[in-house]
Amino acid sequence: MQRSFYSCFLYLGAVRAGMVSDPVNYSFSSYQINALGKASNLCLPHEEYLSLGDLCIK
Repeated sequence: MQRSFYSCFLYLGAVRAGMVSDPVNYSFSSYQINALGKASNLCLPHEEYLSLGDLCIK
């Protein structure tokens, strides 16, 4: 459970800082690739994040 807490927590930094209202809106994050499955030439979905399944879904 601790691993899932930290994985979800990483994407909330910009939200808590008031930079965006939702992590999906922060373009400098891998959230869209990991959480939403968006294709990217810059990075691949992280194995640790994928292993969480749907634990981070709102």
